[in-house]
Amino acid sequence: MPQRYLIGIPPVRIDILMSVSGLNFDEAWANRIAIDFDGVSVNLISKKDLIITKLATGRPQDLIEAQLLSTTLKDDSREN
Repeated sequence: MPQRYLIGIPPVRIDILMSVSGLNFDEAWANRIAIDFDGVSVNLISKKDLIITKLATGRPQDLIEAQLLSTTLKDDSREN
């Protein structure tokens, strides 16, 4: 299991992962999404990269979530 840091408790928890399956840091950094969180710029993994990591883990719940995220990715592309 990759090293990770947890801040808070569910449902308000932040997971900081030091590595993820199927993706390297340079790829993830190049595709990151920056959002404003209460005046602070926060970098998040892109939806496409999140799907890649969920497929790479192969866990049943991650495969379900990857499928659902893929559907929303198609919806996002229609807005552009």
